[in-house]
Amino acid sequence: MKVPCLLIALFASLSVGATPPPPQKATFVYVHKAARQMFLYDGKELLATFPISLGRSPVGHKEREGDKRTPEGRYVLDYKNPNSQYYLSIHVSYPNAQDKKHARELGVSPGGDIMIHGQPNSSSYSPDVLQRYDWTDGCIAVTNAQMDQIWAMIDVPVTIQIALGCMVTCTTPPFRAAVRLNSGVSALLHEDPSTHTFTSICRRRDRSDAVGKDDPRSGPALCRPEAIQL
Repeated sequence: MKVPCLLIALFASLSVGATPPPPQKATFVYVHKAARQMFLYDGKELLATFPISLGRSPVGHKEREGDKRTPEGRYVLDYKNPNSQYYLSIHVSYPNAQDKKHARELGVSPGGDIMIHGQPNSSSYSPDVLQRYDWTDGCIAVTNAQMDQIWAMIDVPVTIQIALGCMVTCTTPPFRAAVRLNSGVSALLHEDPSTHTFTSICRRRDRSDAVGKDDPRSGPALCRPEAIQL
């Protein structure tokens, strides 16, 4: 009668061993606006990449309340809101002192309440449809399933850098990460191994896609390299 007991003990040990490990935590988040991609890092290790949607006016840095722009710069993910009007949200510390100063000079409010969040709690559109567009008021949006992953991987505070990205051609390896855009552009993070600095790059492959002259994808003259130190 000892055999059944041994089998029970064996199955119990296997079930305990099958428990998934806790998610690795991100220490840095990098948002590449032109590529519509968000990268989560632990130190210099790339943990995950997520496609994103931006504000309805995605080109340019946020300057004022209501401009529908997603800010650009270095901020902090400083608190989580599990009771958001969207499916979970993590706050971005916009506006910073420089943003407030610039808004005062313009005589406007800088706005705020910029978040990484999931889908609206009540929406007539599916994520498959909504995430094809830049639909937010300036926030960074993902699907609910992706937000669950991001929520588990981020313990605030965590630094976030939001960058336009650059539209120049770069063919020098190695590349830290690569993604493909619907418009036929490849977005890359290029690593300088001597300094561990990563530069965001977009390489144009197809100029036949329909983009406006003010769209950052329309040519290399509208952008510059964005260096990030991990």
